[in-house]
Amino acid sequence: MKTLFWIICPASITILMFKGHLFLWSWRTVGTYLTFWIAGLTSFPILSILLKKATCRNSKKGEAIYGLDHGRLNLDLPTTMWMNMGYWKVRKPLPVTLFVSLMSIQKAEASDLRHASSALLNEVLKSAGLLNSSDDSLSERRISILDVGFGCGDQTMALKDCLIETRTTYVGITNNQAQHAYAEQRIQKACAVHPESFESYRLFCADAAKPQSWNKRLMSEVLSLTVKKAAVTPDEEVWLLALDTLYHFSPSREPILEFSVSKLKASLMAFDLLLSDSATPTSRLLLSIIARFMGCPAGAFLTEAEYRHMLENVGYKGDVIIRDISEHCFGPLARFLERREKELAAIGLGIGPFRIAKWLFKWWARSRIVRGVIVIAKI
Repeated sequence: MKTLFWIICPASITILMFKGHLFLWSWRTVGTYLTFWIAGLTSFPILSILLKKATCRNSKKGEAIYGLDHGRLNLDLPTTMWMNMGYWKVRKPLPVTLFVSLMSIQKAEASDLRHASSALLNEVLKSAGLLNSSDDSLSERRISILDVGFGCGDQTMALKDCLIETRTTYVGITNNQAQHAYAEQRIQKACAVHPESFESYRLFCADAAKPQSWNKRLMSEVLSLTVKKAAVTPDEEVWLLALDTLYHFSPSREPILEFSVSKLKASLMAFDLLLSDSATPTSRLLLSIIARFMGCPAGAFLTEAEYRHMLENVGYKGDVIIRDISEHCFGPLARFLERREKELAAIGLGIGPFRIAKWLFKWWARSRIVRGVIVIAKI
């Protein structure tokens, strides 16, 4: 039977190579037939091995042919597409015991990226005084926001929900076309249900780091955010929001910050990365190399003193608050990536380039060379 199999298969391949001509007697020479028959004979073992690996690579003797590969067919498409470092602290009291177990400590962290990312936005808004449930004056406030780096729309939709009691005007900018299209689609779906919900919200695809490159329509929408008065009144506020984005801005943060001060009279609320004062020359060199692979320009990581000096130079001469939340960012995020990698590995998937990010966040948490901070700066 095996002998017949080894004869028929190469012959079949030979026939296919001749575009389905079944009448082998029409070939001009026997040599041609032998050439293609030998080609089929030698290629069959290779094809059979590749086919076996493709269908049974995760199978052992006696197991189902698919193993766990079909797990990916049961995965739900993401309902959210958040992407920032997150604020992983959960505001739940730990059990009152003499010895708090490691499991209890782990439960004090958010369990997924969606909750941690939205929590980071909430922390920034709270620090800016825009999210305070006990403040009855919110409904009387007019808030204008220029959001530089809104991602896939989750941030925009969350802002709308957080500031539902205020009169909010919003312009969002991202330089990623795929994310802009994805966010636009989600906003349109939301508007189909509630047409008035995003009436004063606009999304654009452009380079937020370079205001001079914006087209007329975008520039007009952005400038419309500024208050049409000589001074900003207490119930009218303009804010520049940069949630986990500014350290990517090239050539630097300064052009967008200078623009927001001079053209919009906008205060700044941001999550940004700073360089530790105690960083060694070797650590600084390693970080500068890694920063290039992160898409950060040279000099993106500043110390707190340098950062404050930069803010003052661009025009933020009022109160500047820099709040360090590193312990609630890097370590918990690295642990989340490790958990997610194990979960995906069980069905033959992985976290791709985020494996490098996992190592990076572990290093930052351990060495404290980088600080994750919330920045609030007023003119």
